[in-house]
Amino acid sequence: KADMVELDIRQTKDGIPVILHDACLERTTNGQGYLSKHTLAEIENLDAGYWFDPAGGQEYKMRGQGHYIPTFEKVVSQFPDRAFAVEIKEQSRDLIHRVIEILSKYDALAKAVVGSKYHKVSRVLRADFPEIPRFCSRVEIVKALWEFKRKIKNPAKDPLAFFSIPPTSFGIRLDSKGW
Repeated sequence: KADMVELDIRQTKDGIPVILHDACLERTTNGQGYLSKHTLAEIENLDAGYWFDPAGGQEYKMRGQGHYIPTFEKVVSQFPDRAFAVEIKEQSRDLIHRVIEILSKYDALAKAVVGSKYHKVSRVLRADFPEIPRFCSRVEIVKALWEFKRKIKNPAKDPLAFFSIPPTSFGIRLDSKGW
């Protein structure tokens, strides 16, 4: 019943955008190695519930329950009424373009925010898709914080740029009223 779904996107060896936080398969699935070294066909049958144990009792009750690594397209197509916060986990122009193509195909661009901690991804989004709301990269966030701390009177503003930041980072409060 969430209004917005946050997704981490990576791509398979054959260039298919899938939803997976980690670069490697070991922590969450019964697979091994980097996701990017496997085709979609090779990861389709992995058990994505294999290591899930929220209670920490080594019971792994989600094993064999049909959980898998979904493609980004499948999730977007199955939830037409949801907004998406899409974090691109790789610095790939092709992946960025595929993500935007899928969001466009399912008329989800108007209710999506796309971005990455990587500045290269932000640059590509700004250059190739300037009309799309995006998360700022770490570089952009640090620059904006520096401008704020230095009391720059007219910092550059982008109405389509959003920050996704914790309340505190490296001992610096990021949730102050002024900031």
